[in-house]
Amino acid sequence: MPPDRLSVEASTEAEACSSEESSFRHRKSAKTKASVTSPEPSGSEWAWYRGKSALAICTLCAFAPLLGLMAAVAWLRDQIFQDSFQTKQASKKLRILVTGGKMSKASAVARAVGRAGHTVFTAEVLPYRYCHTRFCRYVSKHYTLPRPTVQPKEWLETIQAIVAEQQIDLIIPCTAPVESSAYSHLWKSLPANVRVFALDGTTCDKLDNKYIFNQVLAKASLPCPETAQMTCLADAVQFF
Repeated sequence: MPPDRLSVEASTEAEACSSEESSFRHRKSAKTKASVTSPEPSGSEWAWYRGKSALAICTLCAFAPLLGLMAAVAWLRDQIFQDSFQTKQASKKLRILVTGGKMSKASAVARAVGRAGHTVFTAEVLPYRYCHTRFCRYVSKHYTLPRPTVQPKEWLETIQAIVAEQQIDLIIPCTAPVESSAYSHLWKSLPANVRVFALDGTTCDKLDNKYIFNQVLAKASLPCPETAQMTCLADAVQFF
């Protein structure tokens, strides 16, 4: 077969393959967009959603007097029976910093260690300056922190400043899971006498990252679901 003819046929086949690949990508892209794009709500649906929101707000307002009465009864009961929760005298009084002040678990921990006779300080990242934990009777002072995932250097410097100012003995993190890794490595940057109530950094990093934790289970031949690490839409399209 002449070389010119071979060249023409190869070029034709390449163009056909390129056209098929382009068509496949277009269909795949259209399918992906169709699967992730939902239709806009109609006017009646918007009215329904707004009506539900208004009903929820009205329900909360209707129960506001009852909630206020319950709070008043609890306050009055506390004033009359002040020994309901007796504060103990700790054999060794610690100065404790509880972080994650916006979490209900943080207020529970602050009350528990406060009733045990320890001095309690709390902290939370901005913008939660006025979180409920700062108003706990056992909290001596509340601090605001930069986010360790956004400003790690500033966060560490702020923690170190609080530890030095208040002579902290123990830090109990009650933060969101996304910040757990930062606290697990924190002890390396603090004085030797300051303890952090957290797992060591290596263990915490394995447990906190679901993909890494899955790989640890797989290497140990333990049954686990198929897991893939997806950082963009292309990873998800390739997996599914």
